[in-house]
Amino acid sequence: MITLLLILAPLSQDSAAEPMSRCSRERALHAVEALSELGARSAGTPSGHASAAWVARRLRGLGLQPVVTEDPERWAYEGRVARLTVTAGPGTEGAESLILSRAAPFLFSPASSGSASLSTGLPSSGAYVGARVPRSKEAGAVPPSLILVDPGDDWPRERSLRAGASNKTPTLAIAQHEGEWIRRCLGEERELRLDWELHASARLARARTVIATLPARPGAPEGFFLITAHGDSFGGGHGVNGNASGVAVLLEVARAWSAAVREGAIPSPAREVRFAVWGSRAHSPRVWLSEHLKEQTEPLLGVLNLQNLALSSGGHRLHMEPDDHPANSALIQHACAQLNDAAGRSGLPERWVTSRSRGAGGLSPFLHSPSFAPGGIPAMTLFAAGSSEIEEVEGTLGQPGESWRDLGVVTIPHDPMLGTRGDADVSRIKDDGALLEAAARTVLAILPSWLESLPA
Repeated sequence: MITLLLILAPLSQDSAAEPMSRCSRERALHAVEALSELGARSAGTPSGHASAAWVARRLRGLGLQPVVTEDPERWAYEGRVARLTVTAGPGTEGAESLILSRAAPFLFSPASSGSASLSTGLPSSGAYVGARVPRSKEAGAVPPSLILVDPGDDWPRERSLRAGASNKTPTLAIAQHEGEWIRRCLGEERELRLDWELHASARLARARTVIATLPARPGAPEGFFLITAHGDSFGGGHGVNGNASGVAVLLEVARAWSAAVREGAIPSPAREVRFAVWGSRAHSPRVWLSEHLKEQTEPLLGVLNLQNLALSSGGHRLHMEPDDHPANSALIQHACAQLNDAAGRSGLPERWVTSRSRGAGGLSPFLHSPSFAPGGIPAMTLFAAGSSEIEEVEGTLGQPGESWRDLGVVTIPHDPMLGTRGDADVSRIKDDGALLEAAARTVLAILPSWLESLPA
């Protein structure tokens, strides 16, 4: 038995190293750039459909057979600020203008263009600026022609009006420094004029999800492992980090793994692997899981979700979450063991972290499903940036936490532009695709051997 284990160990390492060596940061960066060029890719919108078609073509080009599914109809929205400028009347330095370049429309704001005076007074038939959306009784019988909301964000986050096409007043969130400039001018009793053009559409539509399968080896037991990434973006940007990065890593894993199998460099996986790019991060996983539980044709063995993997304040490190979901314990321990064994191997992350659940995001339907916790089915997210703000959370007892130190707390890195218009600039990741490659290699270091370890 000992001799057999010694023989199998290097074979397992070689099996992981072969597809890992096929991962390319340049190719992953190209995928991020191509997706961001399609636009916001919001669920159910034309750019969202274009993204699904692009992903399906790429998977088909890998020799896989993608299937495109549609969610039930929901309201879909796409908005773009074409022009938003405030002009202040003469002051000590003459007339001034400011382009509100960071402004983001509230979801379901109607298309609009025009010019109006800008003030903090209500009721007003001109444009209004304030810290929140005014209530209807505050706005009066004739609502403002446009509403600017300054919530105090450096980059405004995604906010929403009532879903649908019935909203009458265009409403946009602006950055804190833009709001401060407006208030300063108003404090100097200068007249302000707002000029704007907002392109927008709201309609009932179906988000499109793309799923492709890497078959298991002949005679493998039933069941499949699901690797996922949400294909839509949010916050008005083009979703470079959130989540073109996750889709790019998923495609890189699919490419490297399927090519190594096709060319005979490694055997087919011990269980079937499915790759899913959700059309809607909020709804598509829920719709898919509901259908899967109804059919129950094959057991789902686990889920690995990929998101926000292009950059973060944490540098060259990756996070696995949640480590407080009991069913994840064995997978996380396996992942950390594989990363420890591969320490020093080119292209893998310098550091890694496990952390407790902070809300689960796209994993919520799985973690909250009764079939997961009692059934011991793992569901984990691999990410670099947790959110738009840095966080500290208590470490989970018995779990690794931070690989390089033990402080009892875990720091979750951030990307301040996640979920904002600022997450549209590919140049901020273009000089270094190392994290994308490290994420793809990490998946390939973990999953093939994990599938091998599952009982028959």
